[in-house]
Amino acid sequence: MQNTFYPGHMKKSLEKIKEDIKAVDLVLELHDARIPILSTPDRAISNTGSKPRLIILNKADLADEKVTNEFLNYFAENGQNAIALSSNDKSMKSKVSAAITKATAAKRERDLRRGIKNSSVKVMAIGIPNVGKSTFLNSLMGRSSLKTGNKPGVTRGNQWVNSGKGLYVLDTAGILEPSYSTDEDFYRLAITGAVPLENVDPDKLLEFSLSYLKENYPGLIRERYGVEDDNAPDQIIYDFADAKNLKKQDGEPDINRAVTLMINDLKSGKFGRITWERTEK
Repeated sequence: MQNTFYPGHMKKSLEKIKEDIKAVDLVLELHDARIPILSTPDRAISNTGSKPRLIILNKADLADEKVTNEFLNYFAENGQNAIALSSNDKSMKSKVSAAITKATAAKRERDLRRGIKNSSVKVMAIGIPNVGKSTFLNSLMGRSSLKTGNKPGVTRGNQWVNSGKGLYVLDTAGILEPSYSTDEDFYRLAITGAVPLENVDPDKLLEFSLSYLKENYPGLIRERYGVEDDNAPDQIIYDFADAKNLKKQDGEPDINRAVTLMINDLKSGKFGRITWERTEK
């Protein structure tokens, strides 16, 4: 499926990232813990060079903890270093600092052999839009020098930030793939905020979301709305509209309003901690 949200700056940003990656010692690859595989930054970046990488499953407080642990095992089994955390985690800074120190040990050893005792470390942070990268970096660096926002595309250009303790971090613009293999992938990106909702068909997005919940979180729709979730998605939406007394002027259920309200509930986390893909995806 062609990505219908691929602003012109993304291609330029990708080329800049591919150039700047040559100058860093470590790549911090931020993934959304709710879509750990799909939120891998553009493959053109991930396949560039042999820089050490540290995968951060960010927004772990919004994801299913059991499934997050399964993904951490999945990454470990594939030889990838990954940790899960939330940017508001009080221990986040110490966890990430320790992980960076471990991942750059070989670099510091080389510097010591060259007589450099207090060497600095240059890190590049990459991720898809709205993965929480700037908020994460502000917490890591102990300052609020990067713009943040609950929408994709806030960071447009690369920004170097100095921690003052020998750690330099390059924040980069969010990058998506130009295309995805299935419509479902794009719906996963939309429901987690990586692409604007106006770029997807709301009816199809909700149909996918309800079907996914029925399969992976049986009973959750009934618990949230008090409607039977064994039915097809269109019937669930109809029953929800009826239960909430969402009516049009002619007295018929207002399906469009029901769709909007249900999507907003899903996006805002009112259904609880949900992971929108599985390791077997």
